[in-house]
Amino acid sequence: MTYAAWNFVSSVDIWGLPVTGLHSTYGGGGYIAEFVVNYNISRLVLNDLYKYTWIDRKTRAIFTEFTLYNVDDNVFVFISFLTEFPETGGVIASTLIKPFRPYQHVGSLGLFIFICEIIVLIGITVFSVHKYIWFRRYGKKMWKELWHVLDILIIILFFVATIMYIGRWIMINMAMKEWENHKNKFVNFSHIASWDELFNIFLAFIIFLTTIRIMRVLSYNERINQFGKVLAHVSRDLCGCFVMFMMVYVAFVTFGHLIFGRHLETYKNLFVSSTTLVNAIIGKNSIKDLFSVEPVLGRAYYFFFVLFLLWILMTMMNATLNVGITIVRKKPVRSTYGIINIVASFWREALGHIIASNNTTTKDRLKLSRNYISSKTFTKTILVTRQDETQQVDMVKPTEDLPKKKERARRIYQ
Repeated sequence: MTYAAWNFVSSVDIWGLPVTGLHSTYGGGGYIAEFVVNYNISRLVLNDLYKYTWIDRKTRAIFTEFTLYNVDDNVFVFISFLTEFPETGGVIASTLIKPFRPYQHVGSLGLFIFICEIIVLIGITVFSVHKYIWFRRYGKKMWKELWHVLDILIIILFFVATIMYIGRWIMINMAMKEWENHKNKFVNFSHIASWDELFNIFLAFIIFLTTIRIMRVLSYNERINQFGKVLAHVSRDLCGCFVMFMMVYVAFVTFGHLIFGRHLETYKNLFVSSTTLVNAIIGKNSIKDLFSVEPVLGRAYYFFFVLFLLWILMTMMNATLNVGITIVRKKPVRSTYGIINIVASFWREALGHIIASNNTTTKDRLKLSRNYISSKTFTKTILVTRQDETQQVDMVKPTEDLPKKKERARRIYQ
């Protein structure tokens, strides 16, 4: 009953991906023993594996994988129980749970999501064409402004996310087709769950950049301008405080991992240790386990962490910001513009053009144009210079003072 479990299967054949455990990283392939949806047969398969020592001294990891489906919420959940056997002996157990939604457009919520996707696709297409026209017009000058660079980055990430969305849809269709053809056979959904997780990360990053782009409207607010001036005034001092903060923070992260990592899961690696200390900074600390493992050293560690990071360094950063706020308040520069003024002037100008266009003649309509300059302000002196190869007429600059809006000298070729 278990002859297939003794043959090695490549990761390509089962759509496997490398998996990182608590002890090591393992490839997507291996020796696979499948259990059918029947308790008695699965029990016979398990006894057969145990009888012929399928798990021996050379086994380094066992993955127990299965997928659950919630019909009410239309959610698939890929679950993997990993058991590692280090060379030094012992057992290290860990779990991996990844929910994902294979069918996106089901029900009223799916219809709403589909409409939103169409709107976003049309909007990003128009936005991309607009940026392409700007790039053709201004060229490399666009790279000198931060907002244009941010727009181009959003467009690139959106197209990457679109390709990932199409790839996820193709993989889901292949997996579901395989499951429909062999309903009693195990179908691996780990690659779909990992791909969906990566797609959500890209999507979250795009939303973050888009939110920053939309917040540019707040630059018309006087308080936002003052906040920017405060940061610009104390930017050098804040950078120094931030560097000092990071040095002390990394020291505490490393020390916590080296001392408490063998006992506590919250300090099992550098990344988890750093997140534990971030939670401690915002008030979500777990000091009971720390004190129970190391009563003396744990209390000393947490005391110095609060003393240096929360009291000294945070106080230094707050004092630096207070200095900048005081200086900016002493020299207030009120903004003469605002978002309300901009909207009001836009509507006033639009209504003025509409009303004026209905009550004026063609000549008066030309005067309403922004590019209209009265010919009475220019002199009518024209100097004609002819050359042999190109018959060229140059207009001499008038001697009178020009209006504020200047026109470039034009050349007329005959």
